[in-house]
Amino acid sequence: MKLKLKPGEYYNRQLGYVMVYDKRRQECIPKHRYIPEQRLGRRLRSDELVHHIDNNKRNNAASNLRVMLKHSHDAIRHRAENNFYGRNNPSKHINASRRREMRRAWLRRKRMYGDTGARNPARLRRLGRINGSNK
Repeated sequence: MKLKLKPGEYYNRQLGYVMVYDKRRQECIPKHRYIPEQRLGRRLRSDELVHHIDNNKRNNAASNLRVMLKHSHDAIRHRAENNFYGRNNPSKHINASRRREMRRAWLRRKRMYGDTGARNPARLRRLGRINGSNK
């Protein structure tokens, strides 16, 4: 998708944001911060972040931007990005027979490869991840 920029805007590849020049500050700032500042009539505080509702950094429509505190934003991102919490936790979907099967497989590996169950315990010892000798 080709990004259409207006005069005075540029795309910062490193940050992934469209930047715009703010005349009051006399510096370039991310457009997604500039738009709410114009609507609110004040600069955003250091603990305020701007959340893209559709998670698209390039969509800077005013309806897609929401100003929120850092801890609220972190909670939203943690829920969305971390697949191991809530209903996405894979261990919640393992029944008792699958757990027994996994336990048996672990014990077989342990008998074959020593106490660690690692296929190459000598390598792990060299890397300093385990100590002592194995069978």
